[in-house]
Amino acid sequence: MRDKKFDWVGGIVGNPEALENEWNDEQMAALQGLGINLLQLNLGWGGRPGGEVLNMEDIDDEKRAQFRFRIAQAQKHGIRVMPHFGVPQLLNVKESYSVITPACIQDPQVVANYTERLVAFLREFPEIADVMIYTFDQDSWLCSEFGDCPRCAGVPLHERLPRFLNLMQDALQQGRAGARLWWQPWEISAGQTYRIMQAVRPERFGIIINNSIAETYPSNTSDLWVRNTIRIAAERGIPVIGEMQFTGCQIGCHSVQKLPCPELVYEQAEAFRAIDGVVGIREHFGIAVSKMSVNTDLFREYVKNPETPLSELLAAVAAGYGPNATDELLAAWDLSARAVRHIPFDASYSFCNLTHKPAKHDWDAATVPAWHWDTPAWEANRRSFYMITHATAIHPWMLEDLGLRMGEAANYFREAVELLEQALAKGAEKADDVRDQIADLNWLASSLRGSSLHYLETIAAYDVRVALKQGNKEKYAVACERLGHLLDEDLANQDGDEEMLEVRDRFVADPETWVRLNLQQPYRYDNPVRLETFDQRW
Repeated sequence: MRDKKFDWVGGIVGNPEALENEWNDEQMAALQGLGINLLQLNLGWGGRPGGEVLNMEDIDDEKRAQFRFRIAQAQKHGIRVMPHFGVPQLLNVKESYSVITPACIQDPQVVANYTERLVAFLREFPEIADVMIYTFDQDSWLCSEFGDCPRCAGVPLHERLPRFLNLMQDALQQGRAGARLWWQPWEISAGQTYRIMQAVRPERFGIIINNSIAETYPSNTSDLWVRNTIRIAAERGIPVIGEMQFTGCQIGCHSVQKLPCPELVYEQAEAFRAIDGVVGIREHFGIAVSKMSVNTDLFREYVKNPETPLSELLAAVAAGYGPNATDELLAAWDLSARAVRHIPFDASYSFCNLTHKPAKHDWDAATVPAWHWDTPAWEANRRSFYMITHATAIHPWMLEDLGLRMGEAANYFREAVELLEQALAKGAEKADDVRDQIADLNWLASSLRGSSLHYLETIAAYDVRVALKQGNKEKYAVACERLGHLLDEDLANQDGDEEMLEVRDRFVADPETWVRLNLQQPYRYDNPVRLETFDQRW
């Protein structure tokens, strides 16, 4: 384990769910108080939340003035700034994303365009010494060697991209000698990343890397792609900043900012600190000062002294709530972290928004949505990480697995809520903050429970139909009892919703008709002998 602090601690002012991007003194002081010494100059997320700059093409007179103000504010508080651009911008960015048309990095005019833009930008803003770029996402995309670009077809991406990155480095040096280009290998496959890192010129170059090739999750700690990439970077003298998150993004509910899982914040940061070559960490989604929580409290304590044991860091965070309910708070936060670890993010990327869903659900069979983009990482490594990226046969065991895992997560969240309520009753200080934690955990528990029940009810309805087809009265009674219990749980989880009550009562009155009308399983799955529909085998 390294015995030093990070050189760079990065952050973003506000986030897409809580813009708060005024860059006022209060924001700056609060972020500085977290130990942040490097701020992203623009919010830089797709959709341009708050009209933020996403690409260099977005910089007009208004944005120039905005940048000048932000640079001055950061300097006042001793914080360095770094803009974040998608390079090169898609040709059809103002049109529909149904067809993606990259600007070719082998086109001399594209290279000249971005060379000119970067040189002019750094000369206009001489205070800036670091520029971060995505080459996928951020309204940027790269030609596929398997596409029809006359320059790139048949030319591997890992041969084209290092040359382009070197040219962008040259542009930075023309604009400001000593400036560093930070590149994020976002959407690049593992193999391509390794080759690019071995080929790119290392001087005045750095990378910013997520804690997983599958994106940034609070329950992930540096996967093999991350460790391999950082090792190659370290061997070549290329500094690395690791991305983590603790403000709600990718927990499944972007708006949840006070989900108390400080242990997961520690695990992410410590996983990066353990790898030689990592010079900094930064928050991935953005920090809204009004939403700071126990997670940001833990981050603050960790940055001060990362060698402090987790138990001592947690005790310091709990001390901010007074002495009366320390045990309850620590136990609740531990259960919350356990809950997050049980959320089945690995099933489908669509589950990153899983807990946006209300407790209520429809009565079609539960589904596993496929999700992917046409990028190397998605078609290679993320296709390996996520079980469902493309429409495919779904085995009922997967539906059951999701139902069981979501149910476990919901159980842990409910137990955490009980402990937080006990903490309030015992006189925990910062009571409003604890109430916010309770509200978030209650929502997450209800949402996950609703999804869990939908999956398990789908399986249970199938079991009832199996018993009917077999003519097995004993099995039919047992299966109906199980489905009935699940529907009762659903009714309780929906707080006695009238529509849910009617659904449950219709089942009780006529289970046979109910299972023929509801939760019919449309999937196909692989049978050792033949491919057949879920119910057809009976």
